[in-house]
Amino acid sequence: MRIATLIPCLDLDCYLDKVKSQFDDISEKILTVTHDFKIVSEDRVRNCGLGYLQEFDYVFTIDADEFILKKDQQKLIDGMKKGNHDAGFSSILNYTSDFKHFYKRDNHMPVVIVDPKKVKFYDKRCLHFNNPLFSKDVCLHHLGYAMEKSIINKKINSHLEPEKIKGMIKREKFPCSLPEEIYDIMKMEEKEIIIPNELKELLNGIGENK
Repeated sequence: MRIATLIPCLDLDCYLDKVKSQFDDISEKILTVTHDFKIVSEDRVRNCGLGYLQEFDYVFTIDADEFILKKDQQKLIDGMKKGNHDAGFSSILNYTSDFKHFYKRDNHMPVVIVDPKKVKFYDKRCLHFNNPLFSKDVCLHHLGYAMEKSIINKKINSHLEPEKIKGMIKREKFPCSLPEEIYDIMKMEEKEIIIPNELKELLNGIGENK
């Protein structure tokens, strides 16, 4: 079985090398695509990436601020193979900046693995699929909201058209403007969490002294 990983990324993605290294043991090829979302849509970038990976059985497709533990990587592959699924979805943990809490969000399961010959992305990370695998016991660890707010602001601006940026509201809690959907996540209830040792080691003990 041949496994690859596709990572769309921006120049601002400070976790990229760590994100790539988590798949060293399981992926035969790791394809990163640096791009400008204002010029090329995110779904087009993902579809183009899959076009280069057609010879692989399964492709992990995550962002450059997301992590999947090794045991969960194997669970996803086993589940995809067993059920002949064309796409796999997982639960998600959105870490806060202290890495000891996460924003509770129960109604979202992002796609994390696909059969590159059977799916097509649209509207950023949405997916056309027929036979999905929903793995609630597998978790995607998302660090995008744990970055410095200035970096979050730059990443947001790199995704949005100028007229949308002008329409954003300066939020009292954050030293940057946030679009409504991101602000809605960052104002959610915060739950305590212990960061997994595997992730802590990969990120050089991040969160230990926060």
